[in-house]
Amino acid sequence: MTTVPRDAEEEHKIFDVRKGREGELAKVRRTLSRRDEGALLRMNCAHLDHEIRVTCEDGVLLQGAHASVVSHEDIELSDAGQQPLGSSQLTCVAYARSEIQIRGRASKHVVSGGDHQAALIREQKPVRRWRGLVGQRLAFKLHRRRETKVHIMMADVSDRGTDFMKLINAAMKPDVGLPPEDEVLASPGPTSGCRRMQPGMAGTCDHEAGQLLTMKSENMSYPAIAMEAGIRDMLWRLMVYVVKMRLVLLVFVQAAFILATVAGATRPSGADLRSQRCNAQFLKCKLPKGVTLERVDSLPAGSTYGEGAANLAYPTNPTNLPGSCALTFKVVSSPTSSYRVGVFLPDNWNERFLAVGNGGFGGGINWMDMAAGAHYGFATASTDTGHSSTTTDLAWGLNAPEKRIDWGWRSIHGAVQHGKAITKAYYARPIKYSYFSGCSTGGRQGLKEVQISPDSFDGALIGAAAWETDHLNNYVTQLGIFDLPTDSPGFINYMQFPVIGQEVIRQCDKADGVLDGIVSAPQLCNFDFGKLRCGAGSALSPSACFSNTQIETVKKIYGDWLSRTGEFLYTGMTLSSEFQWYTVLGGTAPTPFGVGYQRYFLYNDPDWPWQSFNDSAVQFAEKHDVSRATAAQYDISAFKKRGGKVLMYHGVADGLVPTKGSELYYNRTLQAMGPGIGDFFRLFLVPGMLHCLGTVVNAPWYFAAWSQASVLGTDAWSVPGFKDARHDALLALMDWTEKGRAPEEIVATTWTSPYVPSSGVLQQRPLCPYPKMAKWNGVGDVKVAANWRCK
Repeated sequence: MTTVPRDAEEEHKIFDVRKGREGELAKVRRTLSRRDEGALLRMNCAHLDHEIRVTCEDGVLLQGAHASVVSHEDIELSDAGQQPLGSSQLTCVAYARSEIQIRGRASKHVVSGGDHQAALIREQKPVRRWRGLVGQRLAFKLHRRRETKVHIMMADVSDRGTDFMKLINAAMKPDVGLPPEDEVLASPGPTSGCRRMQPGMAGTCDHEAGQLLTMKSENMSYPAIAMEAGIRDMLWRLMVYVVKMRLVLLVFVQAAFILATVAGATRPSGADLRSQRCNAQFLKCKLPKGVTLERVDSLPAGSTYGEGAANLAYPTNPTNLPGSCALTFKVVSSPTSSYRVGVFLPDNWNERFLAVGNGGFGGGINWMDMAAGAHYGFATASTDTGHSSTTTDLAWGLNAPEKRIDWGWRSIHGAVQHGKAITKAYYARPIKYSYFSGCSTGGRQGLKEVQISPDSFDGALIGAAAWETDHLNNYVTQLGIFDLPTDSPGFINYMQFPVIGQEVIRQCDKADGVLDGIVSAPQLCNFDFGKLRCGAGSALSPSACFSNTQIETVKKIYGDWLSRTGEFLYTGMTLSSEFQWYTVLGGTAPTPFGVGYQRYFLYNDPDWPWQSFNDSAVQFAEKHDVSRATAAQYDISAFKKRGGKVLMYHGVADGLVPTKGSELYYNRTLQAMGPGIGDFFRLFLVPGMLHCLGTVVNAPWYFAAWSQASVLGTDAWSVPGFKDARHDALLALMDWTEKGRAPEEIVATTWTSPYVPSSGVLQQRPLCPYPKMAKWNGVGDVKVAANWRCK
């Protein structure tokens, strides 16, 4: 039979330093516990005058002595010569609950401050349990251990005559390798005929009954032992071992079954869980210090929930909810700031957590996107980012640095951490996977969390990320200034932007090989600005054409923003984004997304004149924007190493956050991390899609990303009629994260009436991992996704 030893505890102090008087018989005692049964103990002793081979604590070598085993309970140190032996160990075989004594005569300092490194001959008392016949052959081999050096002792193999023992090396794993050599030594005795063994060799020695045989392996990475007795003993012990194991296995299986049955019987689920735990008394006990429960509601299936008009950022309440527990709690983040978090805990929990992001500078819990997630079965969470406001209102940030920090990163981080904790407490089960979904500011929130807390999510769905706050929010101010003042010859009214958009479609639609009204490859279009110019050769009527000065304005909008010294500051707009330029251009002043940022985040001056803006604002923001919202870390290898996945997307027709911003982040990440980032990070560009959602050119735009369901209805979720990983980006992310199936395409959908699924599918088209793009096969219907390939 074979007995595999248990690993010994490493670097374990077993004796205290003791001082004794000269001539005194000093003792150090330790009672072994049952877990030490059969342990080999090695003790380093120091400061023993004329007693034992040691190294003094002060480094002076003393005259040495050998150690003899008096019994299995006592070890006596006796004088045995005048040999300077240096550092040494004392070894003995010990039984469970036996007492080890070290006695030092004429000792000034009796010490045994030692490390416990031992192989355990598990469940064996070597003297009694390993008796055999004369000439019986015993073998033992090495198994894995952690120690780099171990002493293995075997005792009293037989009580009659001479035993023959064979020592063999273990079969080590190829990638581990064997040590240079193994040394086999016998304890002192006239028949200690053991010899040194090379790796792979067998060594033998004769061994008299009653003597101890020590197999000593120096510098071996993974040594331990197992033993085999003679055939008769082996069969008997094997039978006993099998019976024991069957009994143990039977008991284990029965115990597991009982525990599972009891757990299943006692763990409530669904509505029962909600009736027992969806209450203030239970939930208050689960919140940490500094977190206050504000509201808790038990929602039967079909409920409507939210804060209505009081929620300035998300005034529409979701309807037809699945049965859920809804709660809101407040987190005090500093003496002058706090934020609120909303959580949905659905009855049909899928053992996963989903945090959803926010939009712009708005302050409000995003109940709509939380509700969509709850329909999948996610426990969902959202934060109000620490204030109450619409998406374009930044006045709350005036002289409020802590609130800006909440908006920048702290509130979403807290929502994730506290949301996870309350989820686990409510369901009394661990969370298998955690996800994030957000677009625009939400995309930035997700990227920031991935960068500062790689353990927060297993997968992140990141859309149109406004990730470079200190550059982007200054850029949109500069963008407005390109088109101002309104009485300048280069000013373009917002009503003229669609005219430019139509000309872009006329010139650039065919760049992808298909005339369908959708600009899919703006990077391949060599746009002729002369076609916008009034006069001969213009493609526009005199009432719709543009002057040379206005065309220069258009060129600035498409071009990258450079500092006065030529330094790159931010990307320009993409061809086909013109239909949404009205969000940042064409008014009487730059957008609040920019001017509000300068007034309330940078300069703390609500009257700061935008006319004084220049590119120095970027450097000022980099140094003084305390929100630290910018998510400009490109090496996210910590997230990758733990198996995290990022699925990023951006509408090619986005007129608020330039599409090229996502391309910039992707390319900088590629530069920082090198080739192969597609294993965990993929970017999908969406031709014809505006900022985060929607289209004006009937382009397939819907794939169940952040807030997309909210425009279909108050109870919409996933992709109506196509709830699968091929059409739903969140399901695709889950499939990638949990099953390793990376998305090679995601099919986007649009309907005859773009926001009304019941109007019927108009067309579908695959979205491709950047830099690939969808190519038509040249024969099939261009409105059918199967007729396109990512190339």
